[in-house]
Amino acid sequence: MDINKEGIERLKKNGEETLEFFFWARPISSFPTTKVLYLYPISLTPIEKMREELLTSFPRAKSDQEIPPVYHMTIALDYSPGEEEKITQEYFQKFGNRPLHLRVGRLGVYIFTRGKWRKFISIKPGKKQ
Repeated sequence: MDINKEGIERLKKNGEETLEFFFWARPISSFPTTKVLYLYPISLTPIEKMREELLTSFPRAKSDQEIPPVYHMTIALDYSPGEEEKITQEYFQKFGNRPLHLRVGRLGVYIFTRGKWRKFISIKPGKKQ
């Protein structure tokens, strides 16, 4: 991705043109080697559509896509040792083991630098349903 002023403006424009949407998500999964806990979307169509729009705006990113993406919503990132169990227990106490119906309120773009994922930009969708 072009991480410069023009790239940031294109990300913001994409976000502002994105229609707010709802989707269902399954309970917690994890990427244990990178300390990420996440929810997995069941209905991928609006998320895949958003990804295609981003790849249209950032054509160089398309060539980097050798591995299919794991669509997910991060709920915990870079937690301390032992915290995964606590976070997972709190989640299941509050929400149970059923899928959640969620509204996309922000689009977060993360970048991987110096061995860690960091939030690069967060954009609020601009169009209401």
